This record gives sequence, structure tokens and C-alpha cells, in this order.
Amino acid sequence: MASYDTLAILIMQRTAPEGMRGRLTGVLVLTFGIGPAGHIALGFMTDALGPSLAAGTSAVIVISVTLLVFITIKKLR
Repeated sequence: MASYDTLAILIMQRTAPEGMRGRLTGVLVLTFGIGPAGHIALGFMTDALGPSLAAGTSAVIVISVTLLVFITIKKLR
């Protein structure tokens, strides 16, 4: 997890325009803070559905939300 955090911050600092770094840092910190809630939800899903189905369902949810955001927010296209 620590290597992911370091890599995410490095990529953001290298690629983000200077005027956007503060906003992106806020989003990055938000995702780090929300992460444990996802782990808890995935644990409950694993207990209820089993590991394979829980991982597959989680992947479908993440892909669906990503596509929904991409489709609805024209600025991201």
C-alpha cells in the first residue's frame, strides 16, 4: 500500500499542471481516507457471496461508476 501511495503522489506531481496540483492532492487524500470503508464493504461482500463473486462484483461496480462519471462529465472526455 505504501508503494502505491508513493507512486500515486509521484505521478500526480510529475504530470499535473501546477495550477491543478492542490485540487488533485485533495482528491488523492480523499481516496486514501475512503479506502478503509471499501475494505470493510468488500469484507462483508466476501462473507455473503464468497471471494470470487465479491471480487467480481466489486470490479463491475468500480468499472460501472468510472464509465458513468466519464460519460456524464463532458470535461473528462
